[in-house]
Amino acid sequence: MERHGVFERILPSQIPRDTIPIRAHTILKVKRDNHLRAETLKARLCANSTTQTEGMHYTYQYTPVLRYATKRLVLPLLSAYEVANKQFDISSAFLHADLDEFIIMRLPNGDLVRLLKSLYGLKQLGSNWHLLLKDRLVKYGFRHLVLDECVYVL
Repeated sequence: MERHGVFERILPSQIPRDTIPIRAHTILKVKRDNHLRAETLKARLCANSTTQTEGMHYTYQYTPVLRYATKRLVLPLLSAYEVANKQFDISSAFLHADLDEFIIMRLPNGDLVRLLKSLYGLKQLGSNWHLLLKDRLVKYGFRHLVLDECVYVL
């Protein structure tokens, strides 16, 4: 994650006195094949959001969610007019969004790092990802609907 620019290692002397590091933990998962045999082992580094303090590690966060009414209206219209509906997954999507806050995290091995990008478990994760996605879509000419911020049209 360090070589992907998610965080940078720092020394304890580089931390401002009033900064409290948040904790991190590792989540391990076993991916299984169709016969339930272990296929791959996955590890994910997560921030412990319970150690975040509002005003220090984050400010008020807003993450829009697709309205259910929009989904019920748009999907049948797409089908009726035979419009192509594209859906895709962005690998490690949340790790692409930059952080505005100065956040220090203590890794499970005790090392200290400064977070540069959003990390799973942060309270501002969804909001940061939405702002990044919105910025990129607007740059390519999309605009969001007034009634639903999660729907973008050309």
